Amino acid sequence: MRAFNHLMRLNLRKYKDIRKSTKGAILIEFAFTVPIICWMIFFILESMMINKIQASLEAITTECTFDFIVSKKTDNFSTIINRHLEGSQKNHVSWSFVVYEDLATMCSSKSTSKGGEDVILYQNNAEVSRIRFLNKNTSHNNSLTISNVAKPETSFSAGNSDAKLRNLRGKAFMLTFVYDYNFSSAFVQKLFAGGHNTLDGKKFLLWARGFGVCN
Repeated sequence: MRAFNHLMRLNLRKYKDIRKSTKGAILIEFAFTVPIICWMIFFILESMMINKIQASLEAITTECTFDFIVSKKTDNFSTIINRHLEGSQKNHVSWSFVVYEDLATMCSSKSTSKGGEDVILYQNNAEVSRIRFLNKNTSHNNSLTISNVAKPETSFSAGNSDAKLRNLRGKAFMLTFVYDYNFSSAFVQKLFAGGHNTLDGKKFLLWARGFGVCN
């Protein structure tokens, strides 16, 4: 009986030692895995918000492109933006136009054939900043010079001395919508390449592009 009790005490002591070592290992694993899990949760939640805004931006671009094809005006753009974005989100959107004499000219342009054009942000019809995604700056070859990029229709009039700028009918255009995205926190911002995707490293932009020919 004494031998049995002694054996039980030894087994109990070993069990306690094993339990202590196991508990320590669990705490170490917990300390390493919890931050990773938190990072993943924050990353997924922010990605969902980015994807939601990107989907809204593409819907806005599609609607505005078809609207401009028919109306040749930008008057309805604000209404369309308000329909797809909520609250202060609509204040982060800007757009710009590049207009070409016709579809053939647009398709033969270096900028549209190779891509990577500058994305230009405008506020109150004035250029605020030129954002580049590539290391090489590209220009919109053969595009028409318009005086108001936010409302290109105002650059065209029947009495214009330049025949190409007398009306928008038959003109091809490239419409770019840009969303200046702000992250929910500085911590989450670091999870997305430091929080920028532009060459100057200052902004994280979402953008969508539409092409059309005015009726």
